[in-house]
Amino acid sequence: MAEDRKTINTLCTSGSAAQKDRHSLISILKPNSYVRLLWDAIIILNTILAGITIPLRLVYFDSDASQSLDDLLMYVDVLWLFDIMLNFNTGYFVGGEVVHDHRSIARTYARGWLCLDLLGLCPLSLTGKGSTAYVVASALKFPRLLQLFPRFSRFRLGCCGKAVLPVFVTVVAMLSTHMIACLWRISIRADGSTQDSQHDITHKYVNDVYWVSTTLTSVGFGDIIPLGLTSRLFASVVMVLGSAIFGVVISGSSIIFSQLLNSETENKITELSRFMHHRAVPRELQTRVRDNLRQHLVYSEASGMAKEVLASLSPAMQSELCSCILSETISSFPLFRNAQWSFVAALAQAHCWEQVLRGDLVTDEGHAVEDLVFVMDGILQAWMSPTCEGQLDSRSSSTDAPLEWQASPTLLGSSKEMTVGAWFGEGSLFDDQRVYTSVIIAMTRCELSVLPAQEYLKILSKYPGLLDAHNIIKRDLLAGKISMKSLRHKVEVDLSSLSIKAKRSFYKGWFSSSKQSVAPEESNFSSLVSP
Repeated sequence: MAEDRKTINTLCTSGSAAQKDRHSLISILKPNSYVRLLWDAIIILNTILAGITIPLRLVYFDSDASQSLDDLLMYVDVLWLFDIMLNFNTGYFVGGEVVHDHRSIARTYARGWLCLDLLGLCPLSLTGKGSTAYVVASALKFPRLLQLFPRFSRFRLGCCGKAVLPVFVTVVAMLSTHMIACLWRISIRADGSTQDSQHDITHKYVNDVYWVSTTLTSVGFGDIIPLGLTSRLFASVVMVLGSAIFGVVISGSSIIFSQLLNSETENKITELSRFMHHRAVPRELQTRVRDNLRQHLVYSEASGMAKEVLASLSPAMQSELCSCILSETISSFPLFRNAQWSFVAALAQAHCWEQVLRGDLVTDEGHAVEDLVFVMDGILQAWMSPTCEGQLDSRSSSTDAPLEWQASPTLLGSSKEMTVGAWFGEGSLFDDQRVYTSVIIAMTRCELSVLPAQEYLKILSKYPGLLDAHNIIKRDLLAGKISMKSLRHKVEVDLSSLSIKAKRSFYKGWFSSSKQSVAPEESNFSSLVSP
């Protein structure tokens, strides 16, 4: 039983991404995979090297004395070429899920960094050293520095958390100081100053960095001063902007370190990591647990804020807002299709919201059916035993023994996919003896709207006419005159009609499923609650 549940969880973990483009998964990398993060680390170092080398080559070295730097920049261009190729094979996140479709990836990349990446590939070896074309080709490589932010962000979300932020601030401060120092040297040359012309390149660069540091920090020892018009104008700009830039850096660093040391989310994740490491939990499971906890904490914080804001509204405004959000979903349920607006608004206000992540277990077989659940966003998948005749739940009296999940795909029953607008747990509104005979797992990040059966009955008691209709339905259901199938709204996939090869492919979560749609039966419930 445990191994079969593990198999179902494995199927669900791989199945959500495979629903859109299963065949492309072989060649598409996840943006937070270790392979992609390792390559990002290489490109970050490569970009920093380019950001240091290109200004040095343009400002401090003569055209005949920088062959080694030109050779180094050639290898930088080769790595950037491989990076472009890898970007076409790296998925991206949409709503917490990874997009694996090649065309979507190409369109997104083309609308983003592709043009700047291609311009930055212009090889310097094809231009004459010291020429205008050489300077333009070198300048076209600078926009690659802007990619440091998204790459560091992937590290923060993928493995390092907020610990990567101090590194990012340090890199930005270092590159900024380096760029300003090179511009200061250009302004000195424009003035024709010869105050340090006898010094070598290393001495000149150290002097320039020293002047930038003293100016930005408002120290200003005065041992290095601008002598010409151009250098004085540049120095004025640096002094005006220097205080603001330095203040922003200090304030940002203070906030970052404060969040890093006092982050409740990161503290919980660190505590859990220590516990799992002490218990010798496998590393792959540790990674999945940390990702799951981080997403749950983020989503719970967002939903908690929404609840606080909603609670601050007046009851009438709460009712109007909730009915606006849920009225269409509630009205699609056959039982509530023609009910009066006040009743629907009361039901909408009684709903509670739940967020589930990909791979989360929503319901398990044997659990009591206590809520009517609507799928507001995402995809759920239900697996049922062949003995359940495609039902998600049944009366406890008709479930004589626990379900036996078959590990073999040839004995697997049916699978039901529930997308936006679907519901389950409708039996809880009429029968408190029903239990789930299926396992429902989230295939993507989902948002569920839950109506507790007890809250429904409490609201129903305030509407005598609807209560009488409800009692008639309940009596006929228990007597077998009408079937619970009339309340269902799902799309079924019957695996018994598939070949053994297709069943095995489905069980691995990699096949492109051909689904047999089952249209919902015409309901006779709406006539019972109609005015």
